Amino acid sequence: MKWSTIVAACSFLCIGLLRAYTSPAIASMKQDPYLFNSTSIPSKDIISWVAASPPLASFFGTLLSGPLLHYLGRRGTLTLLTFPYTVGWLMIGFAGTSIPLIMLGRVLTGLAAGLSTASAQLYVSECVRPTVRGTLGFLPAMMLSLGVLVGFAAGTINVDWRQLAFIMTCFPVVLFLMTFTLPESPAWLLLKGKEDQGFISLKRLRGGTKENMEAVEMEFKDMKTGILMKEERIPVLQLLRQRAIWYPAGVATFLMFFQMFTGANAVIYYLSVILTEAEPRNITSSSSFMAATTTLSHDLSSVVVGVVQFLAFFVSLPLIDRVGRRILLVSSAIAMAIPLGILGSYYYCNQSDSGPKCVNMIESTGSWLPLACLSVFIAAYSIGFNSIPFILMSELFPSSARSYLCSLTSFVNHFCLFLLIKGFPLALDTVGPHWTFWGFCAVCIVSVPFVLITVPETKGKSLAEIERGFAKHS
Repeated sequence: MKWSTIVAACSFLCIGLLRAYTSPAIASMKQDPYLFNSTSIPSKDIISWVAASPPLASFFGTLLSGPLLHYLGRRGTLTLLTFPYTVGWLMIGFAGTSIPLIMLGRVLTGLAAGLSTASAQLYVSECVRPTVRGTLGFLPAMMLSLGVLVGFAAGTINVDWRQLAFIMTCFPVVLFLMTFTLPESPAWLLLKGKEDQGFISLKRLRGGTKENMEAVEMEFKDMKTGILMKEERIPVLQLLRQRAIWYPAGVATFLMFFQMFTGANAVIYYLSVILTEAEPRNITSSSSFMAATTTLSHDLSSVVVGVVQFLAFFVSLPLIDRVGRRILLVSSAIAMAIPLGILGSYYYCNQSDSGPKCVNMIESTGSWLPLACLSVFIAAYSIGFNSIPFILMSELFPSSARSYLCSLTSFVNHFCLFLLIKGFPLALDTVGPHWTFWGFCAVCIVSVPFVLITVPETKGKSLAEIERGFAKHS
């Protein structure tokens, strides 16, 4: 079972690599003397679309994932998505100075990322035991963070953006081979009326020994009970009428909104830009300031943030199936709001028209404060809002509409990601970094009452139990 969840979660590792590639690639493209000579479009606009095109393409990928999950199954979709990843990275690597080829490669990798989001999380939630679904449900988000870390680390190697793309190509190729070791989701096989194959798949996932055969049979019986009707397209009017469908869909959609607009992905995509904006201005070169200033390069600072994000998961892993989803979400939101508020204040004090007190603050803290705030923020994001919205997305939806509702919620997630990545540079230029990060802080604060009022606790419950709970209130 653990091997199957790791393989499925590796599709999120590819998402992490895609997101981390942006920051070092943009820095490398800006130094390329030939890249922008063949076009009259300003290089700033091109770079903006290089960053934003994968999120734009990914929300079309999420729409495709619903039908693919329905007809090809969970494993088939995981195998299929490796092709656009591989072709896209190869296009970028062989692009030379062709901007259209770079953009097409970015679009294909973004399309694959959209397919990955619902596929991996749905496979994991349907294949693990209820008692460890929260812990193992963290694996996709953990692998995403590992992908970010690997991508940032690869960016420190002395390679340009083309060579870095070739390095990224290796990962989806390996994932393609690994998917052939996966059993199909027993829940999907049941939905397709393949009861015998579903039982064989569940036995394979659980080990199938004589000692646990009775437990496997009971779990399979409960799984059959949860499949209330054959999965099919749900008419819009029916979606609006059934609380068991619209309520969890609404909760999951707003959680995806909060997940994106806390700003964590803007930090990952534009970390180099954020650190450049944080460099102290208009201060004297006093010895106290020089002692406080960090000597880390932007590339190494990116690796520090990546390491912190990955290690933070090991804090939340033993907690999610003990304290539950709600407590971790609330704790994550509060812990994110504090460093975001401090970071906004730092940027405000770092403005050219700031007063003497602000200058004293910058001189006393140096440029280590932004890196510290970003590290704490990313760690807090990792313990809750990075993964739990995806876990709840795959837990809350009824079996009759799970594939399509996961696809719809993933669409919202990637659409918000596109708005965030395209709008973040504009926000820095118009309202400034201080108001931008204070805005992220406000989103974190607003998310706390939303979680406390609307999000149900799913800790330790089977998918069938969760579905029956919503059905009782319909």
